[in-house]
Amino acid sequence: MNKRLALPIFLTVFTDLIGFGMIITFLPLYAGQFGASNSQAAYLMAAFSAAQFLMAPFWGRLSDRYGRRPILITSLSGAVLGYLVSAHAPSLAVLFAARLFTGAMAGNLSAVQAYLADITTPENRAKAMGLFGAAFGIGMILGPALGGVLVGHQGTTHDFALPFYVAAGLSLTALLMTVFWLKESLSPEIRATLASRPAESRWASLHRALRRPWSGFLIAVFFLLTFAFAGVEMTFVLWASGRLAWGPSQIGYAFAGIGLVAALIQGGMTGRLTKKFGEPLLLTASALITSVGIALIPLNLGVHMILVGLLVMAVGKSLALPSILGLISRSAPADEQGGTLGASQSSSSLARTLGPAWAGWGIGLWGLNFPFWSGVFFMGLLFLILAPKKRGLETGLAPRPV
Repeated sequence: MNKRLALPIFLTVFTDLIGFGMIITFLPLYAGQFGASNSQAAYLMAAFSAAQFLMAPFWGRLSDRYGRRPILITSLSGAVLGYLVSAHAPSLAVLFAARLFTGAMAGNLSAVQAYLADITTPENRAKAMGLFGAAFGIGMILGPALGGVLVGHQGTTHDFALPFYVAAGLSLTALLMTVFWLKESLSPEIRATLASRPAESRWASLHRALRRPWSGFLIAVFFLLTFAFAGVEMTFVLWASGRLAWGPSQIGYAFAGIGLVAALIQGGMTGRLTKKFGEPLLLTASALITSVGIALIPLNLGVHMILVGLLVMAVGKSLALPSILGLISRSAPADEQGGTLGASQSSSSLARTLGPAWAGWGIGLWGLNFPFWSGVFFMGLLFLILAPKKRGLETGLAPRPV
């Protein structure tokens, strides 16, 4: 894969996720300056993922019809604007609107995945998705730690604005690299074929992707994976502060360690592991590995075992993401990559909205351990679902040379 093309793609994913990760660390406090209640602050945090969920299929289908590059340029430009408006929002209503708008722009991840699928062969696609996963993991895990550092301890308006400026600067960098470096990946022939077809709503595109053999099953798996992960990750701060009396620095170091593991595995090992074992086996194993790692955390057998649990969970997640995305891309024909990957990204965004809400509801009824045992249950269930499907996935999708 061309490194000149890979860098802007990496930065696009990284800026989307680091912006999201930085801002969730202080967004409720920022909303509090406008008199927001706890419920309103929770809705504000969900607004980004909800808008991303709605817009991902839209961006994916537009990228099929008009090309990946114009969509990335448009969405990155919008992200810069959204972050700047958020930094200077005069009211809670404007802040809500800015978060919705920025989340809608972050739906461009479907176009990013389609771009990677365009420039890779089926046998190398999981390696390319490993690049996506590395950027995703680094941005999402390092983002909260960076957000805490940038906001500082004083909690002033200026401190709240600084992470938005940083996110806008990163998006602007990715935009400039896309404008000057990135070449269009979708061939004129495929664009011409799609342009001749009648316009299709995103719901029709989503419905078709879900009905295609294997695509619907894999998108459902992706949803359940993300739902379980999001519930654990978004509530770990509450658990660590309540059970271990950890402060922001300890939690930040823990997240940074998880991000490093994700970068090492997804950025450097995914291609070799996929060639040796195949995506179906890696995905199935990741469900079992992750469930073991999550279970070690609420047992609270000491800090060292908790760190081992976080490490094992990070390994499982790092194997799962590129494997499931590689399988989803293999389940769709070349001229429907954008729409199918848009549907998968949409399901992921919905899961990132519902997973923390489910975890928060459970914490209110059963305590801080609920998200972890819920995660163990869902990952174990995925293992039982995937185990008998390994052979069918390998033989029923686009061929991957051994």
